[in-house]
Amino acid sequence: MTPTGDMRDIEDEECGEDELQIRTEQRVGEGTLAPGCYAVCEFDSDCSEPTPTCYTTFSRPICVPSSIQDPGPPCGDGVVQEGETCDGDCPETPDACPQSSEACMKPTLVGNERNCDIACGFEEITRCVSGDGCCPEGCTWEKDRDCERNVRTGDSCVVAQDCATEGLDEPFCLESLRYPNGYCSGRCRINSDCADGGVCVRSGGETYCLAGCELEGDDCRTGYHCQAFDGNIPLQLCVPDIGVGESKTGEPCETAAQCGEDEICRTEEEGFRGGYCAKLCATEQPCETPNTNCVAYTNPGRNIWGFCPLRCTSDADCREGYGCNVGGTGVCFPIASGVGAPGDPCESSLDCAGGREGYCLRREGGYPDGMCATLCGAFSPCVPGSHCVSFSDGKLCLADCASDSECRTGYTCKDNDGDGRRECYPPAR
Repeated sequence: MTPTGDMRDIEDEECGEDELQIRTEQRVGEGTLAPGCYAVCEFDSDCSEPTPTCYTTFSRPICVPSSIQDPGPPCGDGVVQEGETCDGDCPETPDACPQSSEACMKPTLVGNERNCDIACGFEEITRCVSGDGCCPEGCTWEKDRDCERNVRTGDSCVVAQDCATEGLDEPFCLESLRYPNGYCSGRCRINSDCADGGVCVRSGGETYCLAGCELEGDDCRTGYHCQAFDGNIPLQLCVPDIGVGESKTGEPCETAAQCGEDEICRTEEEGFRGGYCAKLCATEQPCETPNTNCVAYTNPGRNIWGFCPLRCTSDADCREGYGCNVGGTGVCFPIASGVGAPGDPCESSLDCAGGREGYCLRREGGYPDGMCATLCGAFSPCVPGSHCVSFSDGKLCLADCASDSECRTGYTCKDNDGDGRRECYPPAR
């Protein structure tokens, strides 16, 4: 077959066997195709001037002027042709792609299903996110638990896994209420059982590790001070700051030392804007401070503690950045003032949206990298992309999903309350 490439007026004569008849003017892409007889073709090499391009989307491929842009081979006919990578069998999710040997390269899809040119590729992970097996350049353990950490006794923590190191036997995280931002410790018999800088002490019938220090040095982290203890063997240990200041319950603070006697400081890192002075409480130890209620705070596997924020009847009773009533307890609590939608990662409620209804379900509760949520009910509808999920102790708006691939690392797609709708949730809870 040798197409001529000529265009002849169809009114003058019929088109030849190897030609296609175009009866009316057609607008094609950025050009206009005039009526006439056009030579059929397989490749551009079959065509010549003035119709040098083999255009594929008519009933038969034909030679057309170069001003007519060829969209490529027909997509959707189930046949992989030149310019296509798939047709009818294109991968739908990156899960169908091979995994990279490099932890920070995740599979991704490139191309467009409409063009039948989808292919597997790799995208470099750059965000500091725990649980994806990657520690991107510039990330540290504090922001990404996949990064290496040289744990020392007394370092900050949220859960016991944060304290895992060869230097600590049976590591655990001392509660962040009594130990601001947590305190890495472990069981011990002698000092060498503790991680770098640790001292094995006995208290309350238990032996565990605390950080050693020098009284005249700067060995203790913010919120702690070096204190000497007399005994058979004098000790100098990093212990939480003691409330010896003048700030009253509900007032701002950076450390407990600024709060009143026996009070702690709920810090900004914990989601309390500007810090918040309050006393501790427990089931057997209710709030002693007048006009306060005990709000429970549970660190799984260890004791149940709480703290005593101010009571309130309206937002006007609370200082700026705080609203009234959380979980029906009628106390001043931080307002969620961030942008995180249900399902997004968070370190505290300050990262999440939702105002008084906004929450950060934190890592110590079993939520990898934290998870934003909001209260839901008749007067608190869920935002698009989330729905109301019922739990034994309340209702929360959680992120919608149809499959695990729609949830971030550390979460699966499941129906927790059996209402027929699925949400992203930690698999172990």
